Amino acid sequence: MSGHVTKSKVDDELAEFMTLIKRPEIELNPVSVKTTAPILPASSFSSSEASDPEWIPTPRTSGRKPNVSQSNAPTSRKPRKKSLRADDRRLRKKEQNKTAATRYRIKKKVELDILLDEEAALERRNVQLQMQHDEMANEVRYLKKLMREIFNNRKRR
Repeated sequence: MSGHVTKSKVDDELAEFMTLIKRPEIELNPVSVKTTAPILPASSFSSSEASDPEWIPTPRTSGRKPNVSQSNAPTSRKPRKKSLRADDRRLRKKEQNKTAATRYRIKKKVELDILLDEEAALERRNVQLQMQHDEMANEVRYLKKLMREIFNNRKRR
């Protein structure tokens, strides 16, 4: 019964979730950002960062990058983004084409396998029908021979 979920378990988890949401130190407002540095495990730092006691990671104030237009940025940046997008589109289309080609080849192989199975079944059926035809033809010949013998015997009497 470890996979069975009871109403009490759901209620307990919901109550715990609600207490986590209502904590005052956790702000759900995306505009306000805490200024304290996040505490990360030492394994996430490079060796030089972990050995430097004065190094403290600085948090970003927002998820956005600083405004590039205020700095001396080259004007060729926008076409580069477009070419990157074009490259991304081209790569995505190439990948789509590759998967479509693979799906098509698999589909054709399955169709071929089905046709080959059907051909083998039809060949077996053909052999069976040919044997049945030969047996019936032999029976017709035998019956005709008997009829001739009967007619010939009646004429002699």
